[in-house]
Amino acid sequence: ADVKKYSYASNSWLNPITTTNHNLPSDRVWWDAIDYSNSMLVLGHGIGTSGDNIIGGGYSAVATSGGSTAQVNFNGQGSSVTSFQWLGSEWLIGQAGGSSGYSHVDTVSSLGQNTLLDFPGLVSGQVTSMAGNGTHLWVATQGASQGFGNGGGSAGAGLLQGERQADGTVDWQQGWTMTANSVVKDTELIGTDLYITTTPTGLYKLDTLTGTLTRINGGLHSNMDGLFVYGNDLIIGLQGSSGSAAGVQIYTPGTGFGNGRLLGGLPSNNVNAFTESSTMLYIATNGGIGRWDYTTSDWANPLTTSDGLPTNVVEDVVMVGTDLWMATTAGVVKMDTLTNATTLYNSGSGLMATSAQSLTTAVETVQNNDGTTSTSTTLFIGHDGAGSERPGVTSMDDNGAIEWHKFDQLSSNTVDALAADWWGLHIATDIG
Repeated sequence: ADVKKYSYASNSWLNPITTTNHNLPSDRVWWDAIDYSNSMLVLGHGIGTSGDNIIGGGYSAVATSGGSTAQVNFNGQGSSVTSFQWLGSEWLIGQAGGSSGYSHVDTVSSLGQNTLLDFPGLVSGQVTSMAGNGTHLWVATQGASQGFGNGGGSAGAGLLQGERQADGTVDWQQGWTMTANSVVKDTELIGTDLYITTTPTGLYKLDTLTGTLTRINGGLHSNMDGLFVYGNDLIIGLQGSSGSAAGVQIYTPGTGFGNGRLLGGLPSNNVNAFTESSTMLYIATNGGIGRWDYTTSDWANPLTTSDGLPTNVVEDVVMVGTDLWMATTAGVVKMDTLTNATTLYNSGSGLMATSAQSLTTAVETVQNNDGTTSTSTTLFIGHDGAGSERPGVTSMDDNGAIEWHKFDQLSSNTVDALAADWWGLHIATDIG
């Protein structure tokens, strides 16, 4: 929601603080979690799932005075920030852990965020995984649903560390909150490092000596499930969902992600486009490219980020000769289906914009002087104008020559008014 500003001096409303103009998170503001001091406005956010700038709970800070407002700085925390207090040189913030079991009070200043008091505790039976050794126990808990009905989301999964006592009880010592909407699926303790698989946020590692929780990137996708220790490796089960394919992948501590394989089949139920060659049907989905092999009448392995795609969400596909072209919001990918080599095209390599939503081709037949004919193919790339980019079309011929075709050109030479914001210059004319 926008933040309204009212001037006592002029008895009038000032320009509000908004997501569009100031990068304000769209997560709802927690009840009364707002304060102002030293020309700085702070807001505590609950968990939300609607809007254009969701951070999954946390807090925002923005320098604002009178009619002047800077861009909002925010920090997603995975759970709701519910209160603030200015201490003269830093902010005191309260964070509600909910059913995750980890509530804490932190200080926030120019030096960063530091925990002042924490209150770890097993407050419910919503435990999704456990691991331990002779002295300690680590428990993963389910984040509670927060917000108003369908407008809310789930708080991040909680992780609690407890020390085993001689009488059989557990003294809970520390806690951590993961990204909003995360669910812990499995945990494995290797030496002093605890590895945690989650969906949909992937693999985490907790250094139990320092208390540092780190998210590990580089997997085939982030919908992870079971863990199994095999020698020096972790075998990770990959969960099939509407946006990802099932499979397995190896992770080696100290080295990183290694070999993995997705099961042949449609990688997502969200199908966006089709194209084909003489031997293969290609299906663009929100989980990669599904491939049906005509020669074997069976599914081939899908194409995903591990094959060179910048994202698994593919909006459109088209075949040009032996090249498979794929449109994504992170650029256009050309794959040579004979060698599987990929090339990424974006605004940095000459396209009008990076985000692409559609592809089509035009084939021109030319009569040569010797009576023979030849053909040339032009690829057209449709851009949706995502973010600060402009909508339009890029065309590319057989020789790689690129041309831009802009839609939003000046509609008339009679200019009536001008305005500017973060997106650019807005020009009003007599016809639009």
